[in-house]
Amino acid sequence: MRHRSFIFLVLLALIAPATANAAPSLPTPHALHVQLSPASSSALLLLESVEYAPETPLPIPVKMAIPKGARVSWAGEILGGDVSKDITASYKVNPKKDYDEVAFTLSKARSAQVEADWSGVTSKNGTSQIKLAWVQRYPAEKVDFGFKAPAQDSVVKMTPAWRNTGRDGDGVPFYVTEAMSLPVGKKLDVTVSYTGQPSATPQQGQSPQQGQTPTSSAGPSNNAALMFVVVIVGGGAIAMTIFAKARKQ
Repeated sequence: MRHRSFIFLVLLALIAPATANAAPSLPTPHALHVQLSPASSSALLLLESVEYAPETPLPIPVKMAIPKGARVSWAGEILGGDVSKDITASYKVNPKKDYDEVAFTLSKARSAQVEADWSGVTSKNGTSQIKLAWVQRYPAEKVDFGFKAPAQDSVVKMTPAWRNTGRDGDGVPFYVTEAMSLPVGKKLDVTVSYTGQPSATPQQGQSPQQGQTPTSSAGPSNNAALMFVVVIVGGGAIAMTIFAKARKQ
């Protein structure tokens, strides 16, 4: 009996430090937005942003997945309003087998964004195509995908089909899918074909500011008045114009 008790105590001693040192579970954001914006005929600006409920305690550890080969140009906390007030994070890129993980911590805000340059576009005969083989790497209650057209007269086709569309402050159209529930590990092929080329690389301060409501129109399956993203939290509506925080270096 003593021998068995000793073994039991040894096992407890081995398990306890492992339990104490286990990494805390990541809070689940209520929204993940993935946005694609052409920067040239062969390059894209990929934006990923997550939003947490107001009651989520700070600090919040954040992890987001970007495609292999994408280069992070900015990551940080979105405070709302003036872009210059947002907080640049000290982030770490952790290479994984099929993707790269961007990790940092929110200390002031409950919205985080990662911006990366990605060469996931091909062009032929005046038409460009984006193929994003998306895999849901981390939990999120809802996920949507957006695309900002390069020119006002662009012809855009999107899969999954865009549900809402509108125009930013420069009159350039954007498109967004409906919010979807994607469990971790779920694969989704996102494709966009479009005409037109960006007239210039977007610079900081040129995109519409958060809080602006772009002019909008109904998509093929929705006749409601549109805003790029509307998130309902605790009975209140938080409107966020995606691409408002792009900082192209």
